[in-house]
Amino acid sequence: MVAVGTLGREFRNSLRRFEPHMVVSSQPDGSDGRIAWYRLSPDPGEPSEVCVGGRRETAVNPGLGELLAAVDEAEDLILTGSDLGDC
Repeated sequence: MVAVGTLGREFRNSLRRFEPHMVVSSQPDGSDGRIAWYRLSPDPGEPSEVCVGGRRETAVNPGLGELLAAVDEAEDLILTGSDLGDC
């Protein structure tokens, strides 16, 4: 888990420079208009959050299959040129 302080700021600055389509992190949503964001909770009893194409959901202790489904959905949105939404 990255602390929200100096490391949190460095993380966000790195994201701005890199400009990925999807981010998977333990940090709160800081997507800045990205197609997808997946926040994995460091506590398995707390919900994780996902946003793909503007659609937000939560899941408690999601598995790898759920994460990969979100990656596939984001990829499909990019490849088809569909409305990318705003996460």
